[in-house]
Amino acid sequence: MFISLSPADVDHPLVRLYAEGDIDSGFLDRGVGLSEWRRKLLAAKNLAACTLFFDKMITSFINIVLRYGREEPGIYGRCTAYYGMVEAQGKGTLHCHLLIWLDGHLSPHDTKVAMLNDATY
Repeated sequence: MFISLSPADVDHPLVRLYAEGDIDSGFLDRGVGLSEWRRKLLAAKNLAACTLFFDKMITSFINIVLRYGREEPGIYGRCTAYYGMVEAQGKGTLHCHLLIWLDGHLSPHDTKVAMLNDATY
């Protein structure tokens, strides 16, 4: 399976917390009143905070959604392997392209053969 993830760093409260260096239990309401421009400015001036946020979101996706390395399946089935490439978009925000191998699904070679030989596939 192929999937692209692009977490919205500008609007997420974790970016504000990482930028301030003060993560506590009352973080959800902090910075809610910031205008869209102020949130964009905060993200642009705190690239390390955006990178920490991106890492947290991708790691959480792999651990919680895919459940990689666990016996119980994730929401797409049992993930046996994954490979991801991180890129920066034009505006500088990070996104990740992931190839995900799921147990019981066709290999890339068998998928190609099925696509070439089976009209309904």
